[in-house]
Amino acid sequence: MFGRSRRDIELSEPDIADACCEFIANRLNCMPQDVVVQLTFRDEDGFGADITVRGIRENAMEQLDLIDAIQEYVAERERYRGAENRVTHVELQFSDHRGVYAQVRYL
Repeated sequence: MFGRSRRDIELSEPDIADACCEFIANRLNCMPQDVVVQLTFRDEDGFGADITVRGIRENAMEQLDLIDAIQEYVAERERYRGAENRVTHVELQFSDHRGVYAQVRYL
């Protein structure tokens, strides 16, 4: 995922779920492993995620929340690698075979 070209990366469904877990954990002051994420895609609503924290259902994440979570996830890993931060463009996609995935581009 992060070893390829830094101009364009793809995040799989598990990567996006991890990003959401970290995003929610940071906001609710809990551990990422306390968060369960079920990514969703509906033609009428777009992308989202159902969230459960320690067995309690939380407000669902909307598409913009997913994009924010992915941007933070990518930025954190880039900082860890010592790379400079760049603005990213996130395009969420869905296929029956792959589920939800994201194309992340550095601008």
